[in-house]
Amino acid sequence: MKRQLFILSFFVFLLGPSALFAQKLIDDIRVIKVLLFVHQQKDLKKMVNQSARIKYRLRNNSKVFTGKLDDIKEGMMVVNGKEVLFNDCKMIGGRVFSEEFFAGGVLTGAGFATIVFGAALAGTNIETGAVVIAGGVIALITGLVLVTKVRKFNLDKGWEVHSTEVLYNLAE
Repeated sequence: MKRQLFILSFFVFLLGPSALFAQKLIDDIRVIKVLLFVHQQKDLKKMVNQSARIKYRLRNNSKVFTGKLDDIKEGMMVVNGKEVLFNDCKMIGGRVFSEEFFAGGVLTGAGFATIVFGAALAGTNIETGAVVIAGGVIALITGLVLVTKVRKFNLDKGWEVHSTEVLYNLAE
């Protein structure tokens, strides 16, 4: 009986205060404005978020403009403080967050770790260490290329651009 009372008291002491001081999470919903690129024939959707570095080419000018995407409004985007209509653009390019981006991050990390492992291995076996380091360098370079790759969307070849928002809750 004393043992059961002791165990019960222990759990009440352990779990009781945490239940008293528990806080309810609030709905912390964030809104991110994005450019949504849609290709109807290929059934593709890609997004470039606000504050990204983008490139664009106007229909009446062959020069490629670059800048920071400050804001996204209905039918237009604001780049470096200048409003640019979607209808005036021939091409818009930017870094797209997709599976390739995440694979590039994984390859970059794996390549760096492989280089470190190869350097440690080169202390005991130079040939094997050199091969492992070479593989790590290849993985690192491939990962960096995938992470920094800019995708171009030609609006005359089936791509459409729309302004939209992505909502997500930080508490979930």
